[in-house]
Amino acid sequence: MDEIAAEARVGKGTLYRRFGDRAGLALSLLDRKEAEVQGLILTGPPPLGPGAPPHRRLVAFLDTLVALVDENTDLHVVSEQGDPEARYRSGAYSFFHRHAEFLIEEARPDLDAAYLADVLLAPLAGGFFRFARDARGVDPARMRAGLQLTARRLLGGRARGSRS
Repeated sequence: MDEIAAEARVGKGTLYRRFGDRAGLALSLLDRKEAEVQGLILTGPPPLGPGAPPHRRLVAFLDTLVALVDENTDLHVVSEQGDPEARYRSGAYSFFHRHAEFLIEEARPDLDAAYLADVLLAPLAGGFFRFARDARGVDPARMRAGLQLTARRLLGGRARGSRS
């Protein structure tokens, strides 16, 4: 906070009044990056943007989130430290959850889309992501592959290398 205040040429108290705590500041910094992803989901090219089948969009979406969390792991972890549920109440998480839910509903209306959206997003929580990557040695490519397989099987798209 001291470094950020100095760089912004404001007092540390100003930062705390504006963001509340380090977690609030981290959420604010993540907001810009997450807004870019939201824009691509709404108007970008397929498969992340409109125009691709739901299973392809869901895979592209999860791939994008793995990259986002990998590039910003520390910010994600800090955003979860104040109030562990604050991240899930953020506008970005709500948007991401609704997007996953929509794609699941579109492909498989017989499933509990709201719950399954949380299941798919859960491994992308900062604390778990860092633990899996750093303590378990699960690199982002392996995370992407696992989420891709899960999404494809869930929505009925072919798993890469699958004959069925």
